Amino acid sequence: NQWSFSLDIEKGNKIDANFSGYFKKFQNSFDFRGGANLVPFHNPLLQIKNVNTYAFGFESFVNFNWGKRANIRGSYTYSKVINRDPDKIINYGRAYPSFFDRPHNLNVTINNTSRNKKFKYGCNIVLQSNRSVTIPIAGNIIIVYSDRNAARLPAYRRLDIFFKYIPKPNKTKWRSEWNFSFYNALNSKNTFAITYDETRDQFTYLYLFPIIPMASYQLTIR
Repeated sequence: NQWSFSLDIEKGNKIDANFSGYFKKFQNSFDFRGGANLVPFHNPLLQIKNVNTYAFGFESFVNFNWGKRANIRGSYTYSKVINRDPDKIINYGRAYPSFFDRPHNLNVTINNTSRNKKFKYGCNIVLQSNRSVTIPIAGNIIIVYSDRNAARLPAYRRLDIFFKYIPKPNKTKWRSEWNFSFYNALNSKNTFAITYDETRDQFTYLYLFPIIPMASYQLTIR
């Protein structure tokens, strides 16, 4: 079941915006049981069970043309995805965040073109809530874990920058482009997963991609 609303705003070629909200209810979605065993020889159907899922949120998108050469495009989403086990087996029946629950998501892209149209440059900014996880909170011989998905990984943040050089932008029969970019230009350490080493009694963090420089040449013949 889903209920939603949407509002569109346009102002000539300068502003294009959309705002929407929604509420969804799912039945017979599934999640892992507590202490699920994921080794291959165990029947996976015995490691999961049905849960009820609720999702609601607000989404917004704005595209703004700043003059003839600059453009700013951004989107922001606030969303929640909540699971609850009607049989009170998972998390004692208390509501808990789903694996897909990431409340805040902000994306901003800025583009600019030089007067002679030979240079195009800009950046992409990404800020996101990271996923929720279940972590050990106490114990030595017997490990005691938190409630299901009670902790959240550190926020995801990334800055990409890009530069494009077009030697002859007015050519009609062929067009060449040099593209240079830096993915994760600030080399932010974005956590993808946390594992627990029982022998050392400490957490180990697994990070996503570091800074990645890229360069390419493109030739288009019409």
